[in-house]
Amino acid sequence: AALPAIAQTTPSNMLLFKVVSAKDELVIGLPKAQVDALGGTVPVEAVAKEIARAGQLPVWSYAPRRDAQGAARLMPVQRIVVFAAGVIRIEPYTSDMPIVAPAP
Repeated sequence: AALPAIAQTTPSNMLLFKVVSAKDELVIGLPKAQVDALGGTVPVEAVAKEIARAGQLPVWSYAPRRDAQGAARLMPVQRIVVFAAGVIRIEPYTSDMPIVAPAP
């Protein structure tokens, strides 16, 4: 189960967040360097402010998948855009599964 404590920094240097809208919830990931460039000291606040400021933010959608060896991983599924109009809440997200960074 996910524990909303602080955004997890992983060996892949991705920070994960849960985005809650009126229709669904999804887990997104952003490179730590990108979040750091947004400024601020709290990553979730920096991401929320950027979505509010710009009206949208391109991110990676994450979901549990199995790697080539069959091990469970939290992996990037696709690149998506989160729009401010649909977001109700953004929370830090942690996972017990290893997290895979998107391919460059």
